[in-house]
Amino acid sequence: MRAKVKEENPSFSVTDIGKKLGEMWKALEDEDKQKYHKQADEDKARYNKEQAAYSKKKSSDDEEKEDERDEDE
Repeated sequence: MRAKVKEENPSFSVTDIGKKLGEMWKALEDEDKQKYHKQADEDKARYNKEQAAYSKKKSSDDEEKEDERDEDE
């Protein structure tokens, strides 16, 4: 959508594009917004799952490094 707004208004600054997109979002009916809210909820769940896996792996890696340091001493 951003590309379309920029194409239709080549003189718009980044701020102007953001304002236009905000106006367009406000004009949408709640039913139309639901699709985007659902996508956002799904993406948030995916992010949280990936973040938890990353944190778990990082914590595990940090413990291994600490164990290696202890063995070297």
